[in-house]
Amino acid sequence: MTRLLLFIAISSCVFEISSCTVKSVDLLEYHEPIIRFGRGGGISGLKSEHILLHDGRIFRLDPVTDSLSYTGRAANKKTNIAFSDFEHFSQNPLNSPGELYYYISHESDGNESHLVWGDRNVKIDPAITEYWNRLNSLTKTR
Repeated sequence: MTRLLLFIAISSCVFEISSCTVKSVDLLEYHEPIIRFGRGGGISGLKSEHILLHDGRIFRLDPVTDSLSYTGRAANKKTNIAFSDFEHFSQNPLNSPGELYYYISHESDGNESHLVWGDRNVKIDPAITEYWNRLNSLTKTR
């Protein structure tokens, strides 16, 4: 009987935790640094974008409705690394989109820095694509 009660108590706690909603964020009112990253173009022209907030929360931007949906939270260490790594690339802005393109942008204190690539005729530093892959992997570890 105690096992049954313990199971019910644990199940209730898990249900309560999983049903919690994450407060949406208004990016116009959010004053901490953010990183946007994604890709777009091709036949459909659709864009896939994720937004990493300075506190580690990750949102997906719906390209049709422009609404944000919470996808999870990155570990503090990975978030700090992601933001510090952008500093390395921000010294050399990149704007070489192609039909298919990838991008990373950093927004802080009203300033924006962008990295956009995809033009097959332009050689890109492999560290940039590795950085994009690391950011993108944050969205898949939920």
